Amino acid sequence: MFNSQALDRQHAQPCTLSAPHHVVDCAVSYRNMRKYVPTSAQHIPPSAQIDLEQLLGTYAPPPQVEAPKRIRNDKRLGFRIRQRRHELHMSLEQLGHAIGCTYQQMQKYETGKNAIKATLLPTFATALDVPLTWFFEGLEA
Repeated sequence: MFNSQALDRQHAQPCTLSAPHHVVDCAVSYRNMRKYVPTSAQHIPPSAQIDLEQLLGTYAPPPQVEAPKRIRNDKRLGFRIRQRRHELHMSLEQLGHAIGCTYQQMQKYETGKNAIKATLLPTFATALDVPLTWFFEGLEA
């Protein structure tokens, strides 16, 4: 019932324990060693894995760091542009064409992945039919 070869291995490996009428899969995962789990163990869902550091209480999750103000403002600006685009029933392609960029670039602007240059704001204001000051409403100083 117990596999003694599993004790000889350096890294944690999945084991299969035979029970009378079923098979139980178990895996021990170490936070920095997950990439070493063989392909045969990739079918084990993370919810079935045991994290020893967490179990023993030696793991402290990293503190949540707030995104810089610049990134928060980029995301907020992109969100407002998306809202206005939806109000006008415009597609990403249509707005991208009005701005002079691809719909992929528009998608990055709206999600905040790419910052919008200040030189593009007048073009956005014209395409979205809003005043230039509209972009700065609700942004952090």
